[in-house]
Amino acid sequence: MSKVQIVWFRDLVRWDIKHYLTEFKSKFPLVSLKDYIVEKKHRIKPSNFPNETFDILGVNNKDGVYFNESLLGSRIKQPYYQVRSGEIFYNPYRVNVGSIGIVPPEFDLKYTSPAYVIFQTDETRLLSQYLVFVLKSAWFNEHLRAKTRGSVRQNLSFEALCDLQIPLPPLEVQKQIVAKIESIKAQIKALQVEEKRLKDEIEAYIYSTWFREKARTTKAKGIHRPL
Repeated sequence: MSKVQIVWFRDLVRWDIKHYLTEFKSKFPLVSLKDYIVEKKHRIKPSNFPNETFDILGVNNKDGVYFNESLLGSRIKQPYYQVRSGEIFYNPYRVNVGSIGIVPPEFDLKYTSPAYVIFQTDETRLLSQYLVFVLKSAWFNEHLRAKTRGSVRQNLSFEALCDLQIPLPPLEVQKQIVAKIESIKAQIKALQVEEKRLKDEIEAYIYSTWFREKARTTKAKGIHRPL
């Protein structure tokens, strides 16, 4: 049986249907992010310091926040953000594929492009790590995509981010969730290291079986060729 959802005209805040078809329920309260996050708006002009070197950060769906390049102030023609450890930033055109991350301590006070959205959470109520896990999760992705705007390039502005609702457990539960996910990620990393070791072992076995055996056979026939 098909499901029909009725939305009253007076309740419409957006005109796209996908906005109303991706609502979900949770055993935890659903809260609007607008009450828990603050956008970073202040920028500096590196061009005012032409001989200084600025370390520039980027963000992607693999590494999160990463070091991109170092540039002289004279080469940066527009205002840039100076970010702080613990702040979150994302690519508004690629956040729907996971291009979001938290600034780690080693990148404190470095810089990033004004093309990104920078914000911080109220850590007394919403942990930044918990929020990033939610925004990057597969189950939340359909809801996040529904909030993006634009007919060609889907864009999640800070205003659209504020409109998102997420399930918000108590702070202690958030900490437990974060700890559990970090533990699983550590297991994944250990398994990836083990996978690489085993693949290297396979390559070594193939080399020793094929090429060294061939070398012995060739020498036995009195043919000497470098292998």
